[in-house]
Amino acid sequence: CMLPDDFSTEALRAQLERFQGDPMLRRTLGDRAAAHIRTHHMPSTCAGQYVQAIEGFYARAEQGALGLIHEICHLDPPQNLADLSTLAERMAILYPPEHPTSRQILVDISALYQDSAQIGAHRVTRAVLRALLNESFAGFRVTAIYATAERGYCYARRFTAHFLGLGDLPLDDAPIFARVGDVFWGLDSQPELVVHHQHALNALRLCGVKMVFTVHDLFPVMLPECTEPGMEEYSRWLQTLASVGDGVLCVSAAVAANLKRWLGLFGPREGHPLPLGWVRLGVDRREMRVAEKPLPRDTLQATQHAATQRYPAFLMVGTLEPRKAHAQVLAAFELLWHQGEQVNLIIVGEQGRFVDELVQRLRTHPLRERHLFWVEDADARVLEQLYSDGPCLIAAALDDGYGLSLIEAARHELPILARDIPVFREAVGAYARYFSGLAPTDIAFAVRQWLKSREPGPSPEFDAMHWVSEEESAKIMLAMILEDRWQDRWEPVKNDTLVARYWGSDRHLLTIAGRREGTQLVSTGRKGYLMYGPYLDLEAGSYVLEVHGSVGRFGLAEAMADICLESGNTVLVERSLEAPEDGREGVLAALRFTLTQSCRGLEARVLVSDFSDLFIGMVELHKEDFPTRATTVSSATVRVRRRHQDPAALMHRYWATHPRMASRVGYPVGRSVYATGEEGLLLFGPYVGLPKGHYAATAYGAALKSGDLNGCWMDVSWNKGENMVVRQAICATQSDAVCALGRVAFELPTYVEDMEVRVYVAGGLAMRMDEIIVEEDSGE
Repeated sequence: CMLPDDFSTEALRAQLERFQGDPMLRRTLGDRAAAHIRTHHMPSTCAGQYVQAIEGFYARAEQGALGLIHEICHLDPPQNLADLSTLAERMAILYPPEHPTSRQILVDISALYQDSAQIGAHRVTRAVLRALLNESFAGFRVTAIYATAERGYCYARRFTAHFLGLGDLPLDDAPIFARVGDVFWGLDSQPELVVHHQHALNALRLCGVKMVFTVHDLFPVMLPECTEPGMEEYSRWLQTLASVGDGVLCVSAAVAANLKRWLGLFGPREGHPLPLGWVRLGVDRREMRVAEKPLPRDTLQATQHAATQRYPAFLMVGTLEPRKAHAQVLAAFELLWHQGEQVNLIIVGEQGRFVDELVQRLRTHPLRERHLFWVEDADARVLEQLYSDGPCLIAAALDDGYGLSLIEAARHELPILARDIPVFREAVGAYARYFSGLAPTDIAFAVRQWLKSREPGPSPEFDAMHWVSEEESAKIMLAMILEDRWQDRWEPVKNDTLVARYWGSDRHLLTIAGRREGTQLVSTGRKGYLMYGPYLDLEAGSYVLEVHGSVGRFGLAEAMADICLESGNTVLVERSLEAPEDGREGVLAALRFTLTQSCRGLEARVLVSDFSDLFIGMVELHKEDFPTRATTVSSATVRVRRRHQDPAALMHRYWATHPRMASRVGYPVGRSVYATGEEGLLLFGPYVGLPKGHYAATAYGAALKSGDLNGCWMDVSWNKGENMVVRQAICATQSDAVCALGRVAFELPTYVEDMEVRVYVAGGLAMRMDEIIVEEDSGE
């Protein structure tokens, strides 16, 4: 007699009264109970069932986990003990727990594990990891993991204990065990390890693990001249993300846009679509509380000595590296100082790579500790103090991942003067004032305008800015990952004709006479091969190689391109480069050739002269369906080729940054040199040989600020300046356009081998030099 689960007291009383009043019913139910026990619960019956179950387990164990363990017990130890770890991993995959209590979010912090620095991307990794570990997520458990080149992915248990302040605990960094429904999140950028463990990551994806990666920036492929030579490995990493990833989370919309552009050009041409998303980074509230504590006296002295109360101080924050444009900012402030502006520049950041010359200037600068201050080892509290005291932050980076220094400055309501790039607009929007250009005068003008129009209080746009905490940012990131709230996606496009594609600055393309600048390969005024490579192995067939780029105002100067084999001994085809119309980027040369058999080490070359003004933006190799007659030119023919006679055979034209020109007080930008306010030789050279005759030398440039040009002159000399031919004052009006600053006619009484033109500029002047032209002068 069964009562319902939610029986009432009245129902229970009714049944009890029924049993009390019906003895036959009670006897019948008792007899049934005894029969049920004799049938199903007698000890002998239960024992028989146990025997059958145990024997069944043994019978099935021959092909199950127990049987496998039994067989392994009879095997000898393997020669390579690492095989035991591999076997254990495979067994865990084949026989996983049937009912896991929670799913894992495996957060890869391999870079942070090896280097715990608290700056840049590592600082972001620490902030996000801290927020994840301090939160609970329904159905998921956050676990930090890491990998090394020698070992696969393991749980970072000891690191996590230290990270959470728990000290040394007896924890084991065992290999990870992932199941269907788990999430792998590559929070750190670790290109080498991801590429190295690509097969293991593919195996995780095939097991049902969701693979998500974070991209902080694309500097190695977008600005190779500002980073270590790791472009090829970084490219392989991005391709790996597209192959094994189920989503890529970027730290800004600008990074996501650049990634989508890169994948469209160089990503896999087959595979699955890749979701892309971006999340705004959170503000660290803890640092605000730390700043409330008083700083030590010696630390305060270093910051207060910047005289921020006496003169306006402009703050730069970040590791010294070419991408941050510290050199341009320093040149701009040197111009301001020479023009009498009483301003201070405070640079906070340690020395990075490729800035040895800049560091030497900072250490030996005559205004060091008076108007120029460099704080190399500032901790978080010193930085907080500087953010609180400084009138303005300067962010001059050529590119950035998320604009961390701008976000921190805006949190302190510090005015911002920033380069007009998408990521800075995204970070602080209308709260900052923006500037453009690579010249010192561009920043100097922006600083001067800011000083004239600054307001005593913070910008009203600050109140409109919405800040999220690190915890909120981490939750948004996880929601995007777990719930697929991606904002964009990249889809591979199949291209059967494309064989290879390279940006001009790709290190597969080598150079003797050029330099890498962004995604381009730029001529420098040196004669030789601007480009050669990439040494491809090709099958027989018809191909076309296209060189894309643009031509500067100094022209091609009969630059040539060819396709060759055997280190240049066999030339298949060669062409003169042609400038695209209207000065735009386009096809400079299309080289068609046919291979009758497969080849190794096919090479494309671009040969330039001393005067070629050329920018190579991209190189593409395509298959062609129709046959092309192969044109074979012997290497000897190439070597004896001569340049056509220039109509102005004795005209010498050099841009300001040409290798034959030099400057003592100038700042180079592209083909021009800008004065930094110091008195001295702004331009001199080119030390060329000229026969006896009449000549004219013209200096082209612009005076960027109206003022007295007294003390500015140009002259012509030879014999290392011992023989002065002529000197003349420079006269020019303010203009941004290229114009003749001065022209001098002179006569050489005999042949000279080192003719020199010099342009001297007085102190405090803003001037730009563009080129020097020396030509024959009829005297008419």
